[in-house]
Amino acid sequence: MNYLFYDYETTGIDKRFDQIVQFAAIKTDADFNEIERHDILCRMRDDIIPSPFAFRTTMIDVADLQKNGMNEFEFSQKVNKILSGDGNQCITGYNSKEFDDKFTQFLLYRNLSDPYRWAWDNGNKKLDIFDIIKMGYAFGRLGDMKFSEEGTDDSLRLEVLSKLNNLTHLKAHDALSDVVATIELLKLIRQNNPNLIKYSRKLQDKSFARKLLMDSPTFYNISSFYGYEKKFLGVHHTIGQHPSIGNSIISWDLERNPEQILGKSAQEIKKQMFTKKEERKFEVGFSEIKLNQSPQILKYTEKNDKDEKRAELSQKNLVLVERHKLLLNQISDEIFVHEIPFVDSDADLFAGNYFAERKKDELNLSRVINNPVIFNENDFKSKRFQEQLFRLRGRNFFEDLNGSEKAEYQNFISSRINSEETDKWRTIKMFNKEYEKILKEDLSSEQKVILGKLNDCVQKQIAT
Repeated sequence: MNYLFYDYETTGIDKRFDQIVQFAAIKTDADFNEIERHDILCRMRDDIIPSPFAFRTTMIDVADLQKNGMNEFEFSQKVNKILSGDGNQCITGYNSKEFDDKFTQFLLYRNLSDPYRWAWDNGNKKLDIFDIIKMGYAFGRLGDMKFSEEGTDDSLRLEVLSKLNNLTHLKAHDALSDVVATIELLKLIRQNNPNLIKYSRKLQDKSFARKLLMDSPTFYNISSFYGYEKKFLGVHHTIGQHPSIGNSIISWDLERNPEQILGKSAQEIKKQMFTKKEERKFEVGFSEIKLNQSPQILKYTEKNDKDEKRAELSQKNLVLVERHKLLLNQISDEIFVHEIPFVDSDADLFAGNYFAERKKDELNLSRVINNPVIFNENDFKSKRFQEQLFRLRGRNFFEDLNGSEKAEYQNFISSRINSEETDKWRTIKMFNKEYEKILKEDLSSEQKVILGKLNDCVQKQIAT
């Protein structure tokens, strides 16, 4: 199986309302010999207000971006083709499961392509090197790999690992440079412990992960949730099947006493799950283990747990979990059944029944990809796709709109970027606050130039 290593740079961190501006990928064979590479820019859309902090990090010249980048629709088609490939490739990134993969889904969703097919079509698989590093770090199985300099805290950030372990990484936060560093890192992992890679590849198989959770209901859960202090490691016990998602299993974190939630209403419990840690009245140990996202899990045995305090606490709470397992299962059924509210068509991938809607409009969705200009909203049955098509045409083919459509699209842009501060998209007020804040930092002359160009671009965008 070939590898396709990939990475994005974006206008911010919100997968729903920010935008990808750079895509880089290198395809290799199983021995990491390069087959082909890609480095593509995407113009910023006119309804996007970027984060100055993102551009300070990536150091992308917005003038170059706007001059040489594709429009987002063309970009989405190119990215989809490269990621899908000709099948039988392992699509690989660093922290891609929580960041890049999500941005891919929303990019394709926004541009009327199937948001998921690229990941599994023709035998494709996905692999996140960050998961492998966390597992190796948690159990000390990465040989002499360095995670910190003397006197400093450990870090699993790609640029830090590259520097400490002398990997090729010419420019951190440049997509192509990050891809090269990710390849170098996977080579180093294979050199230190190839079994880590083999085991992570096994976890790509949903049936393997499900069997592990059923046959070994007490298991290690390796997750960023636990942080460096706990080496990203928690001990969980399987409670049962998710009430509405076939590819998810509900577990209980054995650091939590399950008796804390008994007698509480589902509403109370749910509220505490999403309350800030310092404000919680009691701790809830429920977790959702997503079998289709390569969960980082491993069979637990008490005698092999080197953390005696954790082992003792886990055993104590395991007795309580087993005593109340039926009730915990009933509670989890109430907690995890919920509908995701509609927010905005750009953000509503998980709201409603997306695939049922897609099936009804399947024929026109397959045709619109070839030439969106000749379609209009009335060609779709779904209101979701009607609104998405209108935005797609405005964002990418504005000159092909008629007079009333142009006015309607310009009103959409104005209402979005000039709205009050929201917890959704970034507004001009939010940009101006961020820009004033960032100028007070100790910036290099190059950073000042990059941010000045970005500000000029945003202010010009508002004026038009």
